[in-house]
Amino acid sequence: MVAVSHATVGMSEHGGPALRSTSKIIIFILSSYLSFPLAIAWAASTSADMDECKRIDESAQIVMEARQSGAPLSKIWNVAENTNDDYLEAMFKMLAKSAYEVPRFETDAMKKKATVDFQNTYFSACISNLEKKKNQKF
Repeated sequence: MVAVSHATVGMSEHGGPALRSTSKIIIFILSSYLSFPLAIAWAASTSADMDECKRIDESAQIVMEARQSGAPLSKIWNVAENTNDDYLEAMFKMLAKSAYEVPRFETDAMKKKATVDFQNTYFSACISNLEKKKNQKF
């Protein structure tokens, strides 16, 4: 597990340095989340496939929240590389690259919108893939 040993320093609304422990917490949650083993069975039932879509949705949320809180891409990348799971590493690197193409917003409302939009993009892609797989079986 990778833990962040310091908080990100930003600027307070008064112009001075402010401790941004939110990004530290999100990186910790991300690293904790990745430390659990993931059993992937693409030939499994629709329920298991939907569970995978939910995992992607949750992962997208964690990555974008880290991005919007100011966590550096290198920290998320480092956590992904330490998963000891090729699938998780590839998924989190892909999500991280995509999340850091989205601007970092200032207001909580815009950060929340960016996060939900990001989640919806990946969840929608996952369920579309499930529908294609289902149609190929028939």
